[in-house]
Amino acid sequence: MKKIAFLSLIFLFSVSVSSYAQTPITVKKDNKETSVAQKKSDLAEILKLKRNYISENLSLSDEVAKKFWPIYDRYTIEEQKCHKSFKSALESKDITRDKIKDDSKLSDEQLDFYLMQKMQYRERMFNIDKRFFTDAKVVLSPRELKKFYQLEQSFKKQCSQKMHANSSKQSEKASPVKSQHKK
Repeated sequence: MKKIAFLSLIFLFSVSVSSYAQTPITVKKDNKETSVAQKKSDLAEILKLKRNYISENLSLSDEVAKKFWPIYDRYTIEEQKCHKSFKSALESKDITRDKIKDDSKLSDEQLDFYLMQKMQYRERMFNIDKRFFTDAKVVLSPRELKKFYQLEQSFKKQCSQKMHANSSKQSEKASPVKSQHKK
């Protein structure tokens, strides 16, 4: 039963991630509200799947769970705010994913700004992780905390694999390979 539930979660996740991955970073003003709403909906679904995955596999007592999940929720919100702040800073200088991938499209000033923002983002994320660790270790045993981190990594890995598989499928649909038959 757990396996079926988990596979269902992964399926729902892959559907949300594939639609999230197809949504452009920069959108036209007319489409912005719809696109942002879709991204928020997809992110909320992914976070829900992550929480369910961790909850099912961490097996916390009701008493510990009541103390742990508010800490986890606060941590998740802080991570989202940090990411949104980083993304907003980049958008303010017209720095997009495409331009980062092909840095010849960025001025030296934009590239310097991006690098500084990336370092600040990593530092803020580290501080968020450190606060989470400090708060969570008061509630969880060392083994539970270690298992939490393993489950989080496992979920990220599975998501990454699903996203890679979905992007491969999208690429195949976009440019089908013509079969070569000898006559």
